Amino acid sequence: MSESASAPHAAALVAWLRERSHEIAALTETLARIESPSTDPSAQRAVHAQLARRLEPLGYRARRQRLGDGEHLLLRPRRRGRGGGFSLLVGHSDTVWPHGTLARMPVRTAGVWLHGPGVFDMKAGLA
Repeated sequence: MSESASAPHAAALVAWLRERSHEIAALTETLARIESPSTDPSAQRAVHAQLARRLEPLGYRARRQRLGDGEHLLLRPRRRGRGGGFSLLVGHSDTVWPHGTLARMPVRTAGVWLHGPGVFDMKAGLA
């Protein structure tokens, strides 16, 4: 697709995201309030549950996939035509912050900014 042909699609996506900015911020805050340190693979389950709860009503089937020491969340469209296109989105739900971090560094809003452990990487990306 040429750059000029993709510009209307990009503009539509930006408009769609702007319309949902409060919803995205609220989900980011919810995910940031779930401590999910890298050292505790089972801590990712609560993040995965939040994402699955929001995506299943939109037509996705969620399942946990055990791999190595941890679990991964796999989401697939319930319906996809044979030979139809697909998208692969990859992200992580763990943070470098240990359990107990929220007690000394709570999630908070300051003006238009959301602060807290994992907000920027990667919980906003998941939202």
